[in-house]
Amino acid sequence: MLSHRGRAVFVLLASVSVSSRAQNSPPAPTPADITRYAQLLSMTDTRQLDTQLIDRALASRWPSLRSAAALAIGQIGAERGRIGVQRLLTLLTDKDATVAANAAYALGLLRDSASIASLNAALSSKREVAREAAWAMGEIGAPARNAITAALKTSHESDITVQLLLAAAKLRPIPVTELRAFLHSGSPPVVWAASYAISRTRSAAGVRDLIELEKARSVRTGVAAAYLVADTAPYNDPRTAPARTRAEIARGLAKSAAGDSLGPTAFAVLTRLSDDQDAHVRVNALRSLGTYGPLAKTALVKATRDRDANVRIAAAQSFATVFTKGSNDVATLLAADTSLMYRTSLLAAAARAGLRPPELTQWTSSRDWRLRAAVAGAEGDTLDRSFAIARARPLTRDPDPRVREAAYGALVPPASMPLEDSVHALLISGLRDPDFYVRATIIGALADRASASDLPAVIASYRLAARDSANDARLAALQYVAAVFKKDSASLGQAARAELSELPV
Repeated sequence: MLSHRGRAVFVLLASVSVSSRAQNSPPAPTPADITRYAQLLSMTDTRQLDTQLIDRALASRWPSLRSAAALAIGQIGAERGRIGVQRLLTLLTDKDATVAANAAYALGLLRDSASIASLNAALSSKREVAREAAWAMGEIGAPARNAITAALKTSHESDITVQLLLAAAKLRPIPVTELRAFLHSGSPPVVWAASYAISRTRSAAGVRDLIELEKARSVRTGVAAAYLVADTAPYNDPRTAPARTRAEIARGLAKSAAGDSLGPTAFAVLTRLSDDQDAHVRVNALRSLGTYGPLAKTALVKATRDRDANVRIAAAQSFATVFTKGSNDVATLLAADTSLMYRTSLLAAAARAGLRPPELTQWTSSRDWRLRAAVAGAEGDTLDRSFAIARARPLTRDPDPRVREAAYGALVPPASMPLEDSVHALLISGLRDPDFYVRATIIGALADRASASDLPAVIASYRLAARDSANDARLAALQYVAAVFKKDSASLGQAARAELSELPV
């Protein structure tokens, strides 16, 4: 059987053998080219930049190898790939647009702020290069802020403008003033990208704009977002853009953004959108409605009977902030949908709201491990620690490791709360669990409160993991050690350091 890398090279050779027979095809690869392509794959796997290999690959007449070499410099990662930045800057003006586009993308992977001016100049290059240059500036982020906002004031093709808007979405704070004009663009994908940028962080400065945008006739037309134009990137699809825009409006009108002054108007818009023809819009509307508390209950109850399963699940999850201590309709709502995801989501929401439906007890003795795990997960979401511990503790002894994993995860309080001594002791004992997923979960939970005092138990768990069929627990233990050095290295004595140095890798 071919390895992953072997299959990649095999597919590559097969595609070349077909294309090389076509008239006016690019130069076919030589055996040396194929070898170098495989070497590039190995280089990116090991994250070690081989500049001589890159130079040889870029000197090839085979376009696929040259474009792969440009991309590989970025795939190495910022720590070791930065020495290849100058090569990438040169390749930005390469006559092969694919090579130039890959160079722009690689600069984005490296997040090289010194390349901003060159990327900005590349916005005037071929469209595929300009798109990747815009994306790269978004990856660079704050240092590229002035370049991104200045570029938005210049006319570009629609797909390039979309990428610039998506780049602006990564800035903090969101430049709402510069984005506002694009909400009135004649290009539906541009309108969507602008609404996405504003709603992504639920920017309060853009709430009024989103409310007004929802009234626009152009936003209320178009097909459901599930239907895409063939061979078109989803975000550039003009037919589905209106539905995707409504989904962003729904996301951006949460109570945290709308506040008290615009809250009632935003709530009314969300109520309309909860009946939208597009399921994604309805899901986002319900999630935002949930932030308004008990006011949203009518809309959420109605959504539990929605024709789309994802909408029903979103409604169930959103009840966490809508239920009150006096809510007595959990049983009725559970009966609205018998699917496991819906029912476990509703149970968790009820637990987070402080309710104690009988299913939290009944499901612990179910033959279905998923129901037992759901009970553990529900307790993990509540701040009633005594309740959470009392219910989850017995499930750490469940015969199914998936239930034990959920139970141990449920025992850990939020980072803002102290870890009880009894829970800490239970977690430490769980480091000897026979299942490596369970141990990895426990070590990950302890890592948030990493300390040198727990290191011996973690090291013992690491030694136990040597017999595991996968490395999840071993990796978790190594990450724990790193966390200890970062937070509590002063407490590490010579004995602990010596033991760490002797551990098998």
